[in-house]
Amino acid sequence: MASAPRADGRSWRRRLTLAAITLSLVTLTAHPICNLVTGCGCSSLFGGATATCDIHVPGPPDCPVCTNALVGAAFTLAVVGAWAAVVGLAARAFPRT
Repeated sequence: MASAPRADGRSWRRRLTLAAITLSLVTLTAHPICNLVTGCGCSSLFGGATATCDIHVPGPPDCPVCTNALVGAAFTLAVVGAWAAVVGLAARAFPRT
């Protein structure tokens, strides 16, 4: 059973912390996951991100995530949702006391 929100504001701080963790994981892993799924050459944020993507090479194939806004948005939402689920499950597995 879910507990009532605390009056001292710990609930919103915890949610903000979980959101920050989720967005950090998305930022660090979105491009490597793109490369894993499409084989386009995207690398980590610190490895150049899309600088090594096949969109910079003339001719096909081009990465559908990097070239199509709708596919890119759907991919990003999927990555955010997946990491949010992981972080949420981890938060439930290790509750604050």
